[in-house]
Amino acid sequence: MVDKATALKRRKLEGAGKKAAAAAVPVRAPRDAQGRPSGTLPVELVELAKGATKPMVINDAVDLAAACGVDGKLLLQAEEMNVRGLGRKEKCHDVKRALSSCNVDVAALQETKLPDVSHFKALTFLPQNLVNHSFKPSLGASGGIISAWLDSTLELQSSSVGPFFVHSTFSHLLMDISFCVTNVYGPCDHGSKQCFLDSLKNIADSVHGPWVILGDFNLIRFPHEKSNDNFNMQEADWFNDFINDLSTRYPSS
Repeated sequence: MVDKATALKRRKLEGAGKKAAAAAVPVRAPRDAQGRPSGTLPVELVELAKGATKPMVINDAVDLAAACGVDGKLLLQAEEMNVRGLGRKEKCHDVKRALSSCNVDVAALQETKLPDVSHFKALTFLPQNLVNHSFKPSLGASGGIISAWLDSTLELQSSSVGPFFVHSTFSHLLMDISFCVTNVYGPCDHGSKQCFLDSLKNIADSVHGPWVILGDFNLIRFPHEKSNDNFNMQEADWFNDFINDLSTRYPSS
């Protein structure tokens, strides 16, 4: 007798609809008080995707997630954090605890203030399943970037480090999709900000799929985002022009 999980996988891989899948899979995804999925993928979805003969196309993966009661947006989760230094043991513990509670696939940390990261040091602030990482060292006590990923769902294809970023390309082990993540820590000095944005535009020329840019840009777009009156209109114009340019070249729909 074929169990429900095997039967569901067969139907999905043969192109059967989400309605049939929903009838076979119990909704076990943990939910919050409002009934929304909590972000933890149910065992059914992970096992079905891993059991497929090849990575599933994105639409099938989203359908499977929906059948299991999980928002398709939760198939990939990223968390970015300006940690403002990882020298103190207490700070490392706080960061590790925060990342452990998020169930993330990609963690993007900025301002680590670490000139080097050994495997032992990484374990002090990264959960065990996120210990694989790409790293940009700090310059003295300034800067420092780390991008870490969940090796059970993501495989690093390439990584490059620039003056203000760590750029990584991943393939998803459960879905037939590749994507890029650029983790940025923008300069604080006015004279380097245009160069920073130009370096991100240069990356855009080599991206041919989904692309996530996240981190601390050290830039704002509008006066109300500033806590004081020290608003630089020229820098805001640079930032807005950069966003508009990428929105035109890479529309969301």
